[in-house]
Amino acid sequence: FNMSYESVKSELNKDRPLLISLHKNAYYDDHAVFGYAYTRFRDTQTGWYKSFIKVADGWDSSGRYIDIGVLMNIDPIFNGFVSVQINSY
Repeated sequence: FNMSYESVKSELNKDRPLLISLHKNAYYDDHAVFGYAYTRFRDTQTGWYKSFIKVADGWDSSGRYIDIGVLMNIDPIFNGFVSVQINSY
């Protein structure tokens, strides 16, 4: 699965939430989260975008946001890895 804003947006718009397994993550360590929404912010001065996936992590009832860019750039040797499964109802 290509973890990009466009691919996340496409899957979630098709009602296919993402099961994301995080390993050796700085915040979650080894934990799975359920991606169910997305958002994107644009810096008006630079024009750069910051994209996030909203996840249910079982730790907070309101959901949390994970930077998609961080998930895309994880070094599998030093910073853990991400495994993504697409789910359909």
